[in-house]
Amino acid sequence: MRPSADQETTVTTDAAQTGIETHAQADPELLDALRPVRWLRELAPPVLSMLLAGARLRTVAAGTTVMRRGERVEWLYVVVTGSLELSTTTAGGRRHVSSYLEPGQLFGLIPLLDDRGAIHDAAAHETSRLLTVEAGAFRAALRADPALQARMLSLLAMRSRRLYASVTASSVQPLPMRLARLLLSLHAAYGTEPGAEGATIGLRLSQESLAEMLGVPRQRLNAALKAMERDGIVRMGYSRIVVLDEAALRAVTSDPPGPAGARRR
Repeated sequence: MRPSADQETTVTTDAAQTGIETHAQADPELLDALRPVRWLRELAPPVLSMLLAGARLRTVAAGTTVMRRGERVEWLYVVVTGSLELSTTTAGGRRHVSSYLEPGQLFGLIPLLDDRGAIHDAAAHETSRLLTVEAGAFRAALRADPALQARMLSLLAMRSRRLYASVTASSVQPLPMRLARLLLSLHAAYGTEPGAEGATIGLRLSQESLAEMLGVPRQRLNAALKAMERDGIVRMGYSRIVVLDEAALRAVTSDPPGPAGARRR
């Protein structure tokens, strides 16, 4: 039986008795799904129990709509395998792809915090496995644990910074710079280890999808990609992009060099 709001108490983290590895009674499959999620792992056992009491795994086929903008959200979602596409469509039918979420990312957080409708449409970009945590279980755990509260605030702050940077870039930066930033972001999340011919961005994306992310016509995007290809920065394939020269791609953004092989989490 779940504790009521009146019965819930704040829990603290004890290094000797916390974390996924010590939670032996929980479903091993659910625990495996949480291991890559830095926002939810290494929680105190009582908090982890609250989350997992309302959790289940589900597999969704490519193209399946998981969440619709404006609808009430009843679950916190975690991507275990595959990828999820977040998008919005205007009343006039214009579509904008906000992002693709890789394994380890969670979504549906804001609607669960403000109890309002979903911000995006969310659909499986490929066959994906999701861990879902029931809204009541997530809220109970959040009320009980200041550490979980701090992690969710950090996640929201990080995403807000990215959003502000993206909005600024879309209004003042030229398309090649914005495209380079997008490719670097996709490379960090989905890039293979660099080989003799560079690193492939593993997420299959059409040029139309990339254009929707950048808010430009596909013809403009195609011209920008071909210019990068002529410069030896990327190589184009069928729904695939190979980053041939990460340093040159980063130079287009005017960003300083980052650690080799860095991955976003």
